[in-house]
Amino acid sequence: MMRGSPLLSRLKVGDELMERRKIKDDIKRSFITYTTIIIIAILTVYLLSLLMTFYVSIVEPGTETNEQIAEQIETGFDKYRVGMKSLAEEEAIVDFLKGDGDSSIVNQLLYDFRNESSLNSHFALLQPTGRYLHPVIIQNKKKR
Repeated sequence: MMRGSPLLSRLKVGDELMERRKIKDDIKRSFITYTTIIIIAILTVYLLSLLMTFYVSIVEPGTETNEQIAEQIETGFDKYRVGMKSLAEEEAIVDFLKGDGDSSIVNQLLYDFRNESSLNSHFALLQPTGRYLHPVIIQNKKKR
């Protein structure tokens, strides 16, 4: 009697439905898992290639350029230091600072040095007190 009962047949059908739902959920879960893994793999490859491209196209050339610029600046400052020492020993400049020399010769020496240098400079002659020494002040000293 129980074999043909509608309750048992419903249980069997319910078991089949649960089995189908479980398989369907397993397939869905597997699909989502594998899709996520593939997307993560693609993003990883993309980000690594982007990082490598950034390094090759920006970082390496920038580093080389920075080294070249640093070398040029260092060379420029070395030449500038040597030139400043020679200007400090120049008799025309020393005489001018003492109030005896001609400002046009001093200006010519300073501008020639400035134009020869790869680094641009602006010169200001200072008094021993540290105040700015203007050519007009020197000309007034000469008149006295």
